[in-house]
Amino acid sequence: METAPRVKAPTTRRRRISRLALAATLSVAIAGALAACDPAPGEGRIRLQGGVVGRASGPVAQCHGPGHYADEYGSWEWAGEVNGESVNLQVVDIGSYVIAFLKVESLEWYGASTASEGWSFTVEDGVARIHAVFEPWTPTPDAPLVEATLVLTCPGT
Repeated sequence: METAPRVKAPTTRRRRISRLALAATLSVAIAGALAACDPAPGEGRIRLQGGVVGRASGPVAQCHGPGHYADEYGSWEWAGEVNGESVNLQVVDIGSYVIAFLKVESLEWYGASTASEGWSFTVEDGVARIHAVFEPWTPTPDAPLVEATLVLTCPGT
C-alpha cells in the first residue's frame, strides 16, 4: 500500500519566514530602543517638572573643554524650547564641585549643585546626564522649585 507523500515544505517555509520576520522586527525594535537611549550628537533631551512642566528634544547641545568660561574642567549646555518657553541649562565642573544653571523664559535664573536635592551628574563617552532640583538663584519665598532631567550628546561624538 502506497501512502501519500507528506507536504512539509510549505509549513517549514512558513516557519522560516515567521522566524525571519520576528528576528527582523526584534532587530528594528532593539535598534530603535538603543537609538532612543542617547540623543544624536549635538542634541539633547530634557524633562522639567514643578514650576515648569514639559519635555523637549533636539538641538542645541554643546560641550566645552577646560577653560571655556573660566578656570573650569568642562562645561555642558543645552538650549531649546519647552512648552513654548525658551530654556537654557548649563552645567559647569569647577573641580571642587559641579554647578548647574537653569534659565526658563518665565522664571528667574535657577541653580543647583552637588549639594542639591536629587543631584546626579555623569559624563561617559560624550554623553552627559544631569538630574537635580533647581532653586531660584536669588532666594525667593514661595518660588516654585524646578526638577530637571537632561541627557545630551556632545557634538562630534
